[in-house]
Amino acid sequence: MSEIQQISEYEFRKYRVSLCGPLGALIIEEREWYVGSPPETLGVVILDRIDNDWGFVVLSPDEHGDFRAVDTGSSFQDIDSARDALRIAMISQGPSRK
Repeated sequence: MSEIQQISEYEFRKYRVSLCGPLGALIIEEREWYVGSPPETLGVVILDRIDNDWGFVVLSPDEHGDFRAVDTGSSFQDIDSARDALRIAMISQGPSRK
């Protein structure tokens, strides 16, 4: 079973992942960052600035080792719900599920 740990934004950026460019930052705000163990999946909890609700993105490396979105969720009413859904999604994307 995959273990999921919250990490700092600084630690997350070491994976050279960016969810969006400058224009996207006007729409979403990254709020929490996670890594699976082993670190084959990454996760981000986001705040949708337009709708003022919460979402998440799960990322896994492609065949070149670049992290790509493999699962997303949106329209959660609070950060706790988004965080819980992110953890479930990260477990389902873990190395034993591929």
